[in-house]
Amino acid sequence: VDDAVTSFIHSMGNTGILSRQTEAYLAHIVQKGVSHEKAVNERQAELQRVLTPADIVEMQLLLSNVSMARGLMVQYNLRLVISIAKHYVGRGVELQDLIQEGILGLMRAVDKFEGSKGFKFSTYAHWWIRQAVSRCVSEQSRVVRLPQHIMEAVKRINQVRTELASKEDFGRHISNEEVAASLDAPATVGGSYKDSSEDFMLGDEIDAEEVEGAEESLSARLSSRMKDDVLQHDINTVLFTLPARERNVIRMRYGLHRQDGRGMTLQDLSAAYGLTKERIRQLEESALHKLRRHKSVLTAHLPLPSPA
Repeated sequence: VDDAVTSFIHSMGNTGILSRQTEAYLAHIVQKGVSHEKAVNERQAELQRVLTPADIVEMQLLLSNVSMARGLMVQYNLRLVISIAKHYVGRGVELQDLIQEGILGLMRAVDKFEGSKGFKFSTYAHWWIRQAVSRCVSEQSRVVRLPQHIMEAVKRINQVRTELASKEDFGRHISNEEVAASLDAPATVGGSYKDSSEDFMLGDEIDAEEVEGAEESLSARLSSRMKDDVLQHDINTVLFTLPARERNVIRMRYGLHRQDGRGMTLQDLSAAYGLTKERIRQLEESALHKLRRHKSVLTAHLPLPSPA
Protein backbone atom coordinates (compact mmCIF):
# COMPACT_ATOMS: atom_id res chain seq x y z
CA VAL A 1 0.00 0.00 0.00
CA ASP A 2 1.62 3.28 -1.05
CA ASP A 3 2.06 6.26 1.27
CA ALA A 4 -0.74 8.34 -0.28
CA VAL A 5 -3.32 5.58 0.11
CA THR A 6 -2.10 4.69 3.62
CA SER A 7 -2.40 8.34 4.63
CA PHE A 8 -5.93 8.48 3.26
CA ILE A 9 -7.02 5.27 5.04
CA HIS A 10 -5.61 6.43 8.37
CA SER A 11 -7.41 9.78 8.09
CA MET A 12 -10.92 8.70 7.55
CA GLY A 13 -19.40 -1.95 6.56
CA ASN A 14 -18.95 -3.79 3.64
CA THR A 15 -20.42 -2.91 0.26
CA GLY A 16 -23.46 -4.61 -1.23
CA ILE A 17 -24.82 -4.75 -4.77
CA LEU A 18 -25.38 -1.60 -6.77
CA SER A 19 -28.91 -0.21 -6.68
CA ARG A 20 -30.67 0.82 -9.89
CA GLN A 21 -30.27 4.45 -8.79
CA THR A 22 -26.52 4.02 -8.26
CA GLU A 23 -26.17 2.25 -11.61
CA ALA A 24 -27.90 5.15 -13.34
CA TYR A 25 -25.70 7.65 -11.49
CA LEU A 26 -22.47 5.87 -12.44
CA ALA A 27 -23.67 5.45 -16.03
CA HIS A 28 -24.37 9.19 -16.20
CA ILE A 29 -20.79 9.91 -15.12
CA VAL A 30 -19.41 7.51 -17.73
CA GLN A 31 -21.56 8.95 -20.52
CA LYS A 32 -20.53 12.46 -19.54
CA GLY A 33 -16.90 11.37 -19.72
CA VAL A 34 -17.34 9.65 -23.08
CA SER A 35 -18.90 12.81 -24.53
CA HIS A 36 -16.16 14.93 -22.98
CA GLU A 37 -13.38 12.73 -24.39
CA LYS A 38 -14.95 12.93 -27.85
CA ALA A 39 -15.21 16.72 -27.67
CA VAL A 40 -11.62 17.06 -26.47
CA ASN A 41 -10.32 14.86 -29.28
CA GLU A 42 -12.20 16.93 -31.86
CA ARG A 43 -11.02 20.30 -30.49
CA GLN A 44 -7.67 19.38 -28.96
CA ALA A 45 -5.57 22.12 -30.58
CA GLU A 46 -8.10 24.86 -29.77
CA LEU A 47 -8.53 23.75 -26.14
CA GLN A 48 -4.80 23.74 -25.47
CA ARG A 49 -4.75 27.49 -26.16
CA VAL A 50 -7.72 28.52 -23.99
CA LEU A 51 -7.73 26.19 -20.97
CA THR A 52 -6.88 27.75 -17.61
CA PRO A 53 -5.15 25.82 -14.78
CA ALA A 54 -8.51 25.50 -13.03
CA ASP A 55 -10.06 24.07 -16.22
CA ILE A 56 -7.28 21.49 -16.43
CA VAL A 57 -7.86 20.44 -12.82
CA GLU A 58 -11.58 20.04 -13.50
CA MET A 59 -10.83 17.95 -16.59
CA GLN A 60 -8.49 15.71 -14.61
CA LEU A 61 -11.13 15.24 -11.93
CA LEU A 62 -13.80 14.40 -14.49
CA LEU A 63 -11.60 11.80 -16.16
CA SER A 64 -10.68 10.35 -12.77
CA ASN A 65 -14.34 10.14 -11.79
CA VAL A 66 -15.15 8.45 -15.10
CA SER A 67 -12.42 5.89 -14.47
CA MET A 68 -13.75 5.37 -10.96
CA ALA A 69 -17.33 4.90 -12.17
CA ARG A 70 -16.26 2.45 -14.88
CA GLY A 71 -14.27 0.47 -12.35
CA LEU A 72 -17.19 0.19 -9.95
CA MET A 73 -19.62 -1.01 -12.63
CA VAL A 74 -17.13 -3.62 -13.81
CA GLN A 75 -16.27 -4.83 -10.30
CA TYR A 76 -19.90 -5.26 -9.28
CA ASN A 77 -20.70 -7.34 -12.38
CA LEU A 78 -17.75 -9.74 -12.47
CA ARG A 79 -19.92 -12.58 -11.13
CA LEU A 80 -22.11 -12.23 -14.22
CA VAL A 81 -19.03 -12.54 -16.45
CA ILE A 82 -17.89 -15.69 -14.63
CA SER A 83 -21.33 -17.31 -14.76
CA ILE A 84 -21.59 -16.75 -18.53
CA ALA A 85 -18.00 -17.84 -19.20
CA LYS A 86 -18.59 -21.12 -17.33
CA HIS A 87 -21.16 -22.13 -19.93
CA TYR A 88 -18.50 -22.04 -22.68
CA VAL A 89 -15.90 -24.22 -20.93
CA GLY A 90 -14.82 -27.27 -22.94
CA ARG A 91 -14.99 -25.60 -26.33
CA GLY A 92 -11.26 -25.13 -26.85
CA VAL A 93 -10.67 -21.98 -24.81
CA GLU A 94 -9.43 -21.82 -21.21
CA LEU A 95 -11.81 -20.43 -18.59
CA GLN A 96 -9.41 -17.62 -17.70
CA ASP A 97 -9.33 -16.48 -21.34
CA LEU A 98 -13.12 -16.66 -21.55
CA ILE A 99 -13.40 -14.49 -18.45
CA GLN A 100 -10.95 -11.95 -19.86
CA GLU A 101 -12.97 -11.69 -23.08
CA GLY A 102 -16.15 -11.41 -21.04
CA ILE A 103 -14.67 -8.52 -19.07
CA LEU A 104 -13.87 -6.73 -22.34
CA GLY A 105 -17.50 -7.17 -23.36
CA LEU A 106 -18.59 -5.88 -19.95
CA MET A 107 -16.40 -2.79 -20.38
CA ARG A 108 -17.99 -2.07 -23.76
CA ALA A 109 -21.41 -2.39 -22.13
CA VAL A 110 -20.40 0.11 -19.44
CA ASP A 111 -19.43 2.71 -22.05
CA LYS A 112 -22.65 2.26 -24.03
CA PHE A 113 -25.19 1.88 -21.20
CA GLU A 114 -27.65 4.74 -20.70
CA GLY A 115 -29.12 4.46 -17.22
CA SER A 116 -31.72 7.14 -17.94
CA LYS A 117 -33.66 4.68 -20.12
CA GLY A 118 -34.62 2.64 -17.06
CA PHE A 119 -33.08 -0.70 -18.02
CA LYS A 120 -31.22 -2.81 -15.49
CA PHE A 121 -27.51 -2.80 -16.31
CA SER A 122 -26.98 -6.55 -15.84
CA THR A 123 -29.70 -7.26 -18.41
CA TYR A 124 -28.06 -4.89 -20.89
CA ALA A 125 -24.52 -6.13 -20.16
CA HIS A 126 -25.50 -9.80 -20.56
CA TRP A 127 -25.72 -9.46 -24.36
CA TRP A 128 -22.34 -7.74 -24.66
CA ILE A 129 -20.61 -10.25 -22.40
CA ARG A 130 -22.11 -13.25 -24.15
CA GLN A 131 -21.27 -11.83 -27.59
CA ALA A 132 -17.63 -11.27 -26.58
CA VAL A 133 -17.26 -14.76 -25.11
CA SER A 134 -19.00 -16.55 -27.99
CA ARG A 135 -16.91 -14.70 -30.58
CA CYS A 136 -13.77 -15.66 -28.70
CA VAL A 137 -14.82 -19.31 -28.84
CA SER A 138 -15.77 -19.19 -32.53
CA GLU A 139 -12.48 -17.51 -33.46
CA GLN A 140 -10.09 -19.55 -31.33
CA SER A 141 -11.57 -23.00 -30.77
CA ARG A 142 -11.64 -24.22 -34.41
CA VAL A 143 -8.70 -25.09 -36.64
CA VAL A 144 -10.80 -23.97 -39.60
CA ARG A 145 -12.52 -20.74 -38.69
CA LEU A 146 -16.11 -20.66 -39.89
CA PRO A 147 -17.91 -17.47 -40.94
CA GLN A 148 -20.42 -16.12 -38.45
CA HIS A 149 -23.41 -17.04 -40.66
CA ILE A 150 -22.21 -20.66 -40.74
CA MET A 151 -21.95 -20.65 -36.95
CA GLU A 152 -25.55 -19.43 -36.79
CA ALA A 153 -26.59 -22.27 -39.12
CA VAL A 154 -24.85 -24.79 -36.87
CA LYS A 155 -26.69 -23.37 -33.89
CA ARG A 156 -30.05 -23.66 -35.69
CA ILE A 157 -29.38 -27.28 -36.69
CA ASN A 158 -28.57 -28.19 -33.10
CA GLN A 159 -31.72 -26.44 -31.88
CA VAL A 160 -33.89 -28.40 -34.32
CA ARG A 161 -32.21 -31.69 -33.38
CA THR A 162 -32.85 -30.98 -29.69
CA GLU A 163 -36.48 -30.03 -30.32
CA LEU A 164 -37.13 -33.21 -32.31
CA ALA A 165 -35.48 -35.36 -29.66
CA SER A 166 -37.65 -33.85 -26.94
CA LYS A 167 -40.83 -34.79 -28.85
CA GLU A 168 -39.82 -38.39 -29.51
CA ASP A 169 -39.05 -41.39 -27.33
CA PHE A 170 -36.07 -40.78 -25.09
CA GLY A 171 -32.84 -42.05 -26.59
CA ARG A 172 -34.11 -42.47 -30.16
CA HIS A 173 -31.61 -41.32 -32.78
CA ILE A 174 -32.73 -38.31 -34.82
CA SER A 175 -31.72 -38.79 -38.44
CA ASN A 176 -30.22 -36.13 -40.67
CA GLU A 177 -33.24 -36.45 -42.96
CA GLU A 178 -35.61 -35.50 -40.13
CA VAL A 179 -33.53 -32.47 -39.24
CA ALA A 180 -33.34 -31.42 -42.90
CA ALA A 181 -37.11 -31.80 -43.32
CA SER A 182 -37.75 -29.50 -40.36
CA LEU A 183 -35.36 -26.96 -41.85
CA ASP A 184 -36.79 -27.40 -45.37
CA ALA A 185 -33.22 -28.04 -46.55
CA PRO A 186 -31.30 -30.82 -48.34
CA ALA A 187 -30.60 -33.90 -46.21
CA THR A 188 -26.85 -33.24 -46.32
CA VAL A 189 -27.36 -30.04 -44.37
CA GLY A 190 -28.85 -31.88 -41.41
CA GLY A 191 -25.62 -33.77 -40.79
CA SER A 192 -23.07 -31.25 -41.98
CA TYR A 193 -22.22 -29.87 -38.60
CA LYS A 194 -22.35 -31.17 -35.07
CA ASP A 195 -21.75 -29.12 -31.99
CA SER A 196 -22.04 -30.11 -28.36
CA SER A 197 -22.74 -26.56 -27.25
CA GLU A 198 -25.58 -25.72 -24.90
CA ASP A 199 -27.61 -22.56 -25.12
CA PHE A 200 -27.53 -20.25 -22.14
CA MET A 201 -30.55 -17.99 -21.91
CA LEU A 202 -30.90 -14.71 -20.05
CA GLY A 203 -33.29 -16.24 -17.55
CA ASP A 204 -31.04 -19.17 -16.62
CA GLU A 205 -30.24 -19.40 -12.93
CA ILE A 206 -26.64 -18.67 -11.95
CA ASP A 207 -24.99 -21.64 -10.24
CA ALA A 208 -23.53 -20.13 -7.07
CA GLU A 209 -21.19 -23.07 -6.45
CA GLU A 210 -19.74 -22.81 -9.97
CA VAL A 211 -19.23 -19.08 -9.61
CA GLU A 212 -17.62 -19.42 -6.20
CA GLY A 213 -15.34 -22.16 -7.51
CA ALA A 214 -14.20 -19.95 -10.35
CA GLU A 215 -13.67 -17.05 -7.98
CA GLU A 216 -11.55 -19.22 -5.68
CA SER A 217 -9.45 -20.36 -8.64
CA LEU A 218 -8.91 -16.77 -9.73
CA SER A 219 -8.12 -15.65 -6.19
CA ALA A 220 -5.35 -18.21 -5.99
CA ARG A 221 -3.62 -16.41 -8.87
CA LEU A 222 -4.03 -12.89 -7.55
CA SER A 223 -0.94 -10.80 -8.23
CA SER A 224 0.04 -7.72 -6.27
CA ARG A 225 -1.38 -5.64 -9.16
CA MET A 226 -4.77 -7.31 -8.80
CA LYS A 227 -4.71 -6.76 -5.03
CA ASP A 228 -4.05 -3.09 -5.71
CA ASP A 229 -7.08 -3.08 -8.02
CA VAL A 230 -9.22 -4.48 -5.19
CA LEU A 231 -7.94 -1.74 -2.87
CA GLN A 232 -8.68 0.91 -5.52
CA HIS A 233 -12.18 -0.49 -5.90
CA ASP A 234 -12.82 -0.22 -2.15
CA ILE A 235 -11.48 3.34 -2.07
CA ASN A 236 -13.72 4.30 -4.99
CA THR A 237 -16.71 2.69 -3.29
CA VAL A 238 -16.40 4.70 -0.08
CA LEU A 239 -15.56 7.92 -1.93
CA PHE A 240 -18.78 7.66 -3.93
CA THR A 241 -20.74 7.95 -0.68
CA LEU A 242 -19.65 11.62 -0.58
CA PRO A 243 -21.04 14.66 -2.39
CA ALA A 244 -19.07 15.42 -5.55
CA ARG A 245 -17.17 18.44 -4.20
CA GLU A 246 -16.12 16.73 -0.96
CA ARG A 247 -15.09 13.63 -2.91
CA ASN A 248 -12.91 15.66 -5.24
CA VAL A 249 -11.33 17.63 -2.40
CA ILE A 250 -10.33 14.37 -0.68
CA ARG A 251 -8.95 12.87 -3.87
CA MET A 252 -6.85 15.94 -4.64
CA ARG A 253 -5.80 16.57 -1.03
CA TYR A 254 -4.43 13.03 -0.62
CA GLY A 255 -3.10 12.60 -4.15
CA LEU A 256 -5.57 9.87 -5.07
CA HIS A 257 -5.99 11.43 -8.53
CA ARG A 258 -2.30 11.15 -9.44
CA GLN A 259 -0.02 8.27 -10.32
CA ASP A 260 2.73 9.64 -8.06
CA GLY A 261 0.35 10.07 -5.11
CA ARG A 262 1.35 13.71 -4.57
CA GLY A 263 -1.41 15.63 -2.82
CA MET A 264 -2.34 19.30 -3.14
CA THR A 265 -2.02 21.87 -0.38
CA LEU A 266 -4.93 23.86 1.02
CA GLN A 267 -3.53 26.83 -0.92
CA ASP A 268 -3.52 24.84 -4.18
CA LEU A 269 -7.12 23.74 -3.68
CA SER A 270 -8.15 27.24 -2.68
CA ALA A 271 -6.82 28.59 -5.97
CA ALA A 272 -8.36 25.76 -8.03
CA TYR A 273 -11.85 26.16 -6.54
CA GLY A 274 -11.83 29.91 -5.88
CA LEU A 275 -12.62 29.27 -2.20
CA THR A 276 -10.84 30.28 0.99
CA LYS A 277 -8.40 27.87 2.61
CA GLU A 278 -10.71 27.68 5.62
CA ARG A 279 -13.63 26.59 3.43
CA ILE A 280 -11.47 23.89 1.82
CA ARG A 281 -10.44 22.69 5.29
CA GLN A 282 -14.11 22.52 6.33
CA LEU A 283 -14.98 20.44 3.26
CA GLU A 284 -12.09 18.09 4.04
CA GLU A 285 -13.14 17.68 7.69
CA SER A 286 -16.77 17.08 6.70
CA ALA A 287 -15.73 14.41 4.21
CA LEU A 288 -13.39 12.64 6.64
CA HIS A 289 -16.11 12.59 9.29
CA LYS A 290 -18.47 10.80 6.88
CA LEU A 291 -15.78 8.41 5.65
CA ARG A 292 -14.93 7.19 9.15
CA ARG A 293 -18.15 5.17 9.07
CA HIS A 294 -16.55 3.03 6.34
CA LYS A 295 -13.04 2.90 7.79
CA SER A 296 -13.17 -0.86 8.40
CA VAL A 297 -13.50 -1.46 4.64
CA LEU A 298 -10.11 0.10 4.01
CA THR A 299 -8.11 -0.72 7.15
CA ALA A 300 -8.32 -4.39 6.14
CA HIS A 301 -5.81 -3.54 3.40
CA LEU A 302 -3.18 -2.17 5.80
CA PRO A 303 -0.24 -4.41 6.80
CA LEU A 304 -0.66 -6.21 10.12
CA PRO A 305 1.45 -4.71 12.95
CA SER A 306 4.66 -6.57 13.74
CA PRO A 307 4.46 -8.77 16.88
CA ALA A 308 6.03 -7.22 19.97
